[in-house]
Amino acid sequence: MPENSDWISCSGCENSRNSGEKPNFDPKPQKPRNDSSYQSVHFLLFRVYTMRMKNIYQIVIALSCLVVASCASPPPPPVVVAPPAPIVSVIPVEADTEQKDRENIVAKATELLGQKPNAKVVINNRSFTLDCIGTISAVYWSAGYDIQKDFSKYEGNGVNRLYQSLVFWAAIHELKLPKPGDIIFWSNTYDRNENGILTDDGLTHVGLVMKVDEDGTVSYMHESMTRGIVIAYFNLLHPDIPRSPEGKIWNSPMYLGSNYDKKNNPPHWLSGDLWSSFGDAGKTMKKTRL
Repeated sequence: MPENSDWISCSGCENSRNSGEKPNFDPKPQKPRNDSSYQSVHFLLFRVYTMRMKNIYQIVIALSCLVVASCASPPPPPVVVAPPAPIVSVIPVEADTEQKDRENIVAKATELLGQKPNAKVVINNRSFTLDCIGTISAVYWSAGYDIQKDFSKYEGNGVNRLYQSLVFWAAIHELKLPKPGDIIFWSNTYDRNENGILTDDGLTHVGLVMKVDEDGTVSYMHESMTRGIVIAYFNLLHPDIPRSPEGKIWNSPMYLGSNYDKKNNPPHWLSGDLWSSFGDAGKTMKKTRL
């Protein structure tokens, strides 16, 4: 070291100068290292580290076993969902009984099909002439109903008397779609008063609804003056059209003497065009049951 350097003398500096080592400027004296304590600390740290690694290894092994076990085990059974209970529509007893009574009336009407015009029949000890009103009366009588029970209260022909009876029983309706067993009324089906006017003859004919198709076509039973007891048709959704575009009969000839191939039919000659009203079978049966 140069002679002119500013070297502060201290015990450490002097020792360093004499020994040639770098001077120690730490004011705290260094303690001598205890090698046995140092090794113990390192051993403890190593032990802790080893134990922690062993625990982690055991945890990893356990999780791996769980994964393998879950893959090897069979899948859980499928959850079976019971189907919803079916909706059961409950038909009132009265409505169900009326339906059966209507079906019975239609069945009784079927038994008379093919009879000649104005034929004489005896049903349940009662005699009937099978004109239009006699035919419907015979059908109801055979099913257990007397629709002529109030005829003596009214004037006019049998058709008018039946109509007035149903008015009193609140059974007349003009719905476009009737039900089987309903009574049908037509007006002006012939020149009843023979005055040459075709629109002033009032109620002149009756029939019975046998079935109703989805397109509104009604199959009815009635007494034809030329053919006897037959099935014919009308459709109140198309009352003045004889046939559908596909050729189905929508309306049968109704006016006396009219026909499909006739050129001089009156303006209103089809059954749907001459229809007047219906008599509800359900209400009629309630008032006339024997």
